[in-house]
Amino acid sequence: MRVGETGFREVAAYLLDYDHFANVPPTALVKITHSVFNVNDGMDGNKSREKKKLVSSKIASFQKFVPHDFDASDHGTSSFPVASVHRIGILDIRILNTDRHGGNLLVKKLDDGGVGRFGQVELIPIDHGLCLPETLEDPYFEWIHWPQASIPFSEEELDYIQSLDPVKDCEMLRRELPMIREACLRVLVLCTVFLKE
Repeated sequence: MRVGETGFREVAAYLLDYDHFANVPPTALVKITHSVFNVNDGMDGNKSREKKKLVSSKIASFQKFVPHDFDASDHGTSSFPVASVHRIGILDIRILNTDRHGGNLLVKKLDDGGVGRFGQVELIPIDHGLCLPETLEDPYFEWIHWPQASIPFSEEELDYIQSLDPVKDCEMLRRELPMIREACLRVLVLCTVFLKE
């Protein structure tokens, strides 16, 4: 991963989450301009020179805040919905998310479940800045150790996987995120083909 490229990867994960299948929060690319981005400018040791404040811009991602109760590392995972774990897994394999751990899976309670019970929850995957690497790397998928990962995909999940078209995905990403490297798109194609197999 190159410095400064995590923002567009965050947006790519959102764009590739068709029909909000894995529940990635809405994410946009933004340009931020501020003089603080040039903290070292004019630091040449010559105190008598007048320092010019340069204004610099950075490209970043801006993601909708999702109210949640905790993250997946704060609670036992066996009660998480099978479909949620599967859908996040499908996304992670497709985009080769190299950094999926419990801390970047938000958990939102849908009901309290009563006294002493966990209740229904929703999983919200965040932090996709380390997806779509330029080369095949060893990903870390914490969910692979969860019991839900051993359960076969549903017909709906299999239909979704079958409908994925990596060529169209690449065309869309080239159009929406022209800064994305071709090597990243090759990884997307390979991983989508792998997922389909």
